[in-house]
Amino acid sequence: MLKLTAFLDEVFVQVKGLFEKGEMGEIPIRTQLKETDEHLRMGGTVPCPAIFALTDFSFRAAMRAMVGRVLAVGDVRMHSEGYAAPVTRASLTYSVPPAR
Repeated sequence: MLKLTAFLDEVFVQVKGLFEKGEMGEIPIRTQLKETDEHLRMGGTVPCPAIFALTDFSFRAAMRAMVGRVLAVGDVRMHSEGYAAPVTRASLTYSVPPAR
């Protein structure tokens, strides 16, 4: 867990401290946006840039075990506290950079 946390903090320097790295065992993983007033629109809704940042962060965390692959394809579903059904969903395809 500490190794993964260090990796994500290194890869996501620009957003370090914005996300909770919850359950990070096997897929599915759980992450959470550390919600502050700067992440909310008037009316208390979360804007798309914050949602996509969390999506990108979550999928990148899930990609950590994809060694030797060229493409990573994933499906990210986001839930809001108090709601059983997902509030948004994203399908992603990322190029996996070769090991250095």
